[in-house]
Amino acid sequence: MSILIRSAHKVIGLPHGAVGHDLDILIEGDRIAAIGKDLAVEPARQSSMVVLDGRQRLVFPGLVNAHAHSNESFEQGLSQRLPLELWRLRTYAAAPALTEQDYYLRALFFGVASLRAGVTTIQDDVINLGFTPASVDGACRAYRDLGLRAWVTTSVGDRGLAESHAFLQLDDGASRAISAEAQMALFFRNRERWHGAENGRIQINLGPRGPQRCSPALLAQIGEAAERTGCAVHMHVLETRGQAVMAQQEYGRSAIAHLQDIGLTTPRLTINHGIWLTDADIDMLASNGCRVTHNPSSNLKLGSGLCRLRDLLSAGIKVGLGTDGLATSDTADMQLIVRLTALLHSIQSPDYERWISAQEALQMATVGGAATGLHDGNQGVIGTGFKADIILLDRHHPGFIPLNDPVAQLAFSASSDAVQSAIVDGRLVMHERRLTMLDETEALGVIAEAAERWRRDVAPATLAGAADLTPAMAASYHRSIEAFETETWARPLRSRRY
Repeated sequence: MSILIRSAHKVIGLPHGAVGHDLDILIEGDRIAAIGKDLAVEPARQSSMVVLDGRQRLVFPGLVNAHAHSNESFEQGLSQRLPLELWRLRTYAAAPALTEQDYYLRALFFGVASLRAGVTTIQDDVINLGFTPASVDGACRAYRDLGLRAWVTTSVGDRGLAESHAFLQLDDGASRAISAEAQMALFFRNRERWHGAENGRIQINLGPRGPQRCSPALLAQIGEAAERTGCAVHMHVLETRGQAVMAQQEYGRSAIAHLQDIGLTTPRLTINHGIWLTDADIDMLASNGCRVTHNPSSNLKLGSGLCRLRDLLSAGIKVGLGTDGLATSDTADMQLIVRLTALLHSIQSPDYERWISAQEALQMATVGGAATGLHDGNQGVIGTGFKADIILLDRHHPGFIPLNDPVAQLAFSASSDAVQSAIVDGRLVMHERRLTMLDETEALGVIAEAAERWRRDVAPATLAGAADLTPAMAASYHRSIEAFETETWARPLRSRRY
């Protein structure tokens, strides 16, 4: 397929951060073939070419959601005023196994909302505590049907609830029934089935659920598999104070130092959240080329803390942005995440030179996100030879009036309904707010019925099971906070809490 965007009012995200005016963009196949004014196209080719009028459009690179959990998509609005340790009981600890169709509908729901907000790539850390093919098969089918680019993880973890939390007194030995070898076999099965499907749009990565939830033997196998396949590894690391305490209790050092000893700190590793990092941790991540995803909405709602974002960027670490799951962020809107990123970190320092700019936030939502999927130099830029992942926004949307600075206004003023069209891998998957790959009304009707059945028939028992575990987890949480506030090793971290 060939697509020609004629006379785009402004093009944002050109190489070297340039902004163009009245430019044509020619797309051939899955790549941007040419950019310039009044591009000449042979008349014979025009009859088979999709031509988009760009005169009233602002053209941006498609946004990359670098960290999400589509399996949580029916749980927005379910929980509030809970830290991660207590929140996850309501979402995971007592939840029944989901079917492939469950995963499909949840990923489809998340994908539709994402596409409407200008997201063209989703890094989906789809959690599957049953360790079956259902999660990856369901999610990949959904993204295939939508035409989205998706990097989907096989989630792994062989340590139970009690042994992955400091001070938690709980008998949960049954949760360790699936061996590390069986989990890695599932990863290779998923990779053989899906990796490279749909012209490479779908890729399969590894998603260890956190160093505290993986034995050293499993982490070593993850490192070997990543080395052999070249896949990305996305892992939750140091999201909460409790996880920092657990690392000190378990390893006598930071979780990052533990991962480095095992050999996992390579450019293939992306750590999700990374809030409670020491200076030495940041140095280790930078020197080894590791990446980070920043998830401000989730971090705020769970009270996890503020990421040291400026320090990460100053160290040269590539950072992507993510929404996290709908059970914590309650949104798939990446424009909101760009806004939070550009606003939130101004309170960390009175030195305004260290504040995060709108341009930096957009870079993290495009180029930085691409880097977390190991697609540096391939996505996130509107340049000749780059993947054709592009969104077109209404220049007359109220958020862009008057048009002073399109990047700043994307971050601070516009809402996601400004996104009019989306091109993924050279294919027009949304045109004038209408999805082109499926019947959105029909799909959302099926999704709504499934979501209501879950809310009515499944959620009550899940929440009741979580309530049984809550007293023990609350006691563990409070003891962890006390340890963090009193232990000598945590003093440098406590001094940087804001």
